[in-house]
Formats: sequence, C-alpha cells, structure tokens
Amino acid sequence: MELYDDETDAEVYQLGIHTLEESSSIDPPENMMASLYDRAKELVQTDKFVAMIGGEHSVSGPVIRAHSEKYPNLSVLQIDAHADLRDTYDGTPHSHASIMARVVKDCTYQQFSAAFVQYPRKRRDLWKACQRVSSGPGTLSDAAIGGRTRWKA
Repeated sequence: MELYDDETDAEVYQLGIHTLEESSSIDPPENMMASLYDRAKELVQTDKFVAMIGGEHSVSGPVIRAHSEKYPNLSVLQIDAHADLRDTYDGTPHSHASIMARVVKDCTYQQFSAAFVQYPRKRRDLWKACQRVSSGPGTLSDAAIGGRTRWKA
C-alpha cells in the first residue's frame, strides 16, 4: 500500500490520520444516530475532523451536525443521485432518503450545495445529468428545491 500523498508531500499516517473501530449497529435508528452524534461531538470537541466512509449515508447526519455546532461557517457539499430531502421515508426520519432533510433542518451551516448526478443511459449524456443546487445561510430555499440555482461568490 502506498502511504505517500502528493498533495501533502508526506506519508499521511504521520499527519495524524486515524481509523477508528467500526461502529456497531444499534436499534432503533434513533439510538444509532444519537450514538454516532455523541462520538462525533466528542472527537470534534478535541479539534478532530471526522470523515466517514461507507455505503449507508444516513449516518452522515449526526457527524455533520457535530461539526456544524463547532464550525458555524461550515459548508456542506452533497454529491448524490437524489436530493434525499424527504422528511421521513419508510416511517423514519433517519432513512437514507431523509439524510439531507436532517442536515437542512438540524444543522447550522453557511452554505449548502448539492450536485445531483444520475447515471445516464448513454455516456454522452453524463454531463447533462448533473444539476446543482445551492442555498444561503441556514435554510434550503424554495428556488433551490425547484431546481433553480442561487450561487454565491
């Protein structure tokens, strides 16, 4: 495994990057989200920046929330095939289809941007498949939800 990184001109493990043990699944989902939030908040309060890697993106909400409480000028970038702005899905607000609704409603942030990328049927349509949405401080605007873009410099 190559440990050298061109951008930092260093071996990243020497920069303080650390991998935590995998979080175990906890039922019900509310308890899982609370556990993730508590652990992320604990780490963020010690000036750690938490990055999560995984396929189930509903678990990102508590980590984003912990960062937003310490860093009110936080910018959130979502790259997904869907907006994930449903208030609830399958009877829970903690669904993968509701993650960005949690971020928009529960977090303080400076700017929220999203790139909706869907896999096109034809390769030449790839660039046509991307839409961008942006909103200003605190709330996702109706214009952004409607597909119009409100960019800030």
